[in-house]
Amino acid sequence: MPTRIEHLADLQFRLLNKTAAGARVYRSRTARTDARDLPAILLYAPDETGEPVGAGAPQYAMDVTLAVEVRVNGVADDWDTQAAGLMDEIKQILFTDPAWTARWARAARFQVHQYLDGQGEAVLAGEVLTLTCRDDDLAVFEPVGLTTLDRIDVTVDHAGPDGPDGVTDATIIAESTAQP
Repeated sequence: MPTRIEHLADLQFRLLNKTAAGARVYRSRTARTDARDLPAILLYAPDETGEPVGAGAPQYAMDVTLAVEVRVNGVADDWDTQAAGLMDEIKQILFTDPAWTARWARAARFQVHQYLDGQGEAVLAGEVLTLTCRDDDLAVFEPVGLTTLDRIDVTVDHAGPDGPDGVTDATIIAESTAQP
């Protein structure tokens, strides 16, 4: 099962130099950008959720939340149109790529929202595409410190109520060749 970092690296590879942002695709929401660095795409994975599956060793169906943030200059009169256009490019790239969609057990849920932030040195604006994706593989967390059994033999000797002692005898043999 890929880690969140591996999912982000894959997203970066798929988007690098394929949109109006060009090579400005960063795997961090804190990448410093100013007006000359825009438009830019920032990738991050803010959430991961595991849902227990089956019995035995803990296995989880994993949902990972991936965020694709489009950042544009917020002082431009058409910042919302710029951000929406770039976001449309990204959705087209991802949702029409069979290799990307094959990474997931089901189609990704997504949401897009716009923002305008004038609190810092520069006025930044953009859109954030939030994707919730069910990983195709289960995450398995094996217990630590337990020895794996290679073989278990169970022998039951039941002579019945008329047998020599009238009781049932059981022998259990557990073998492991694993080194601690």
